[in-house]
Amino acid sequence: MTDIDRRNPYIILGLPFGSNEEEARAGFAKARRRLRRDPDAQYTTEDLTWALHQIEQLITHPELAIDVYRVPADPGAIESDARGVFHPAPHPVARTTDTESAEEWEQLRAAALSNAVRRVLTERLEASAQYIPYQ
Repeated sequence: MTDIDRRNPYIILGLPFGSNEEEARAGFAKARRRLRRDPDAQYTTEDLTWALHQIEQLITHPELAIDVYRVPADPGAIESDARGVFHPAPHPVARTTDTESAEEWEQLRAAALSNAVRRVLTERLEASAQYIPYQ
């Protein structure tokens, strides 16, 4: 499958999936006008022509539409709170490391505080430093 085959003609022309031929031609004209105004556009005239041709083919032969991916307008439509094969329930995992002692936690907190204070002081000193040119 080439890169051209993976493109979606409806997205290129800015149309909803299943647009009719009249809407496809209007979308092509609108995209072509945008292309003329923007020389750095994402798509070329060839891309637009390809997309229009693909949509015309899909209208004539709907069985070809299986290759065109569809983006849902409402992403929440495919989400579910129900548990199942595609949304399994979480399973707790047994801990594989040793727990830290209170002393180790205190050393970690002290090191984090020291680093935070050092960073704040360094930023403040750099911001307030005045450079005096040589006389």
